[in-house]
Amino acid sequence: MYRKDKLANELSKQLIKQEKVELIIALFLAIIFTGILLGSKQTTISRTPINLAKTTEVVFHLPDFAQIQNTKQKKQAFIEYLRPIVRMENLKNKEKKALLEKLRNDLSNSGSHRQSALEKLKRLAKSYRVNATDISRILQELETKIDEIPESLVIAQAANESGWGTSRFAKEANNLFGQWCYSKNCGIIPSGRSQGAKHQVRVFKDPVESVASYMKNINSHPAYEELRSLRKALKQKGSVVSGIALAQGLTNYSERRQEYVDEITTLIRQNSLE
Repeated sequence: MYRKDKLANELSKQLIKQEKVELIIALFLAIIFTGILLGSKQTTISRTPINLAKTTEVVFHLPDFAQIQNTKQKKQAFIEYLRPIVRMENLKNKEKKALLEKLRNDLSNSGSHRQSALEKLKRLAKSYRVNATDISRILQELETKIDEIPESLVIAQAANESGWGTSRFAKEANNLFGQWCYSKNCGIIPSGRSQGAKHQVRVFKDPVESVASYMKNINSHPAYEELRSLRKALKQKGSVVSGIALAQGLTNYSERRQEYVDEITTLIRQNSLE
C-alpha cells in the first residue's frame, strides 16, 4: 500500500510539473498577444523572472483596454490576458487538492506526521470557513470546497463586472469582480453608495490577487454552496463541469439574482468562452 501511495504521489507531482510548463507557455503567448493588440508602452506587462517552481510570482498590470476601439479585439484581448491568470489560480487549487489527499493519508496513520497533518488540516479548514470539528467531516467539506472553477465562468464574470476591464474599479483598484470590503480604508467608496452603507470596493495590488480572492470567495462563502454542490454532482456523474452549468449557482452573487445568472450564461455563449 505504501509503494502504491508513493507511486501515486510521484505521478501527481509529474502531472503538476507538466501543467506548470504548459502554463508558462500560455503566459508567454498571452503577453505577446496582448502587447500586439494594445501596442503601447502602457500595456507592457511587468513580471518577475519565471521559474518552474514559482509561476505564481508573475504579476500582471492591467492594460488599458479602453483604448481599443474595435469591440471584438477589445474582448479578445481581455480574454487572452485573463485566461493564463485563471489557469494559474486553478493550478493552485489542484496543488491544494493534492495536499488535502496527502493530509488524508497522513491522518489515517499513527506515525509522527499525524499531528503535523492535523494542524495543517485545521488551518486549511479555517481558511475555507469549515466549522466542523470531526476530522472526517472536515475532509469531506474541504473536498467539496477546494476545486477548480471553469475558465469560462471566471472570465464571463470578470467581463461583466468590470466592463471588459474598462471600469473605474478595474483601473483604479484592480477589482475585476466588484468585490466589497468593510474595514476602514480597505477600498474605494462608491459614488452611488446609499446613506448609512459601510461597504467599499476592495483595492487589490494587481489583477492576479483579484482573481485569487474571487476564486476563494466562490469556493468558501456559504452564499455559493449551491454552485459547489452542482460542481460535485457533475463530477460524480462524470459530466463536464462547465461555466454555464455552474452559473446556475450564482443567484446570490447579485441582487438581480436569476437575471444576473441569465446574463452570465448569455455572455459565455455569445463569446464562445467554452
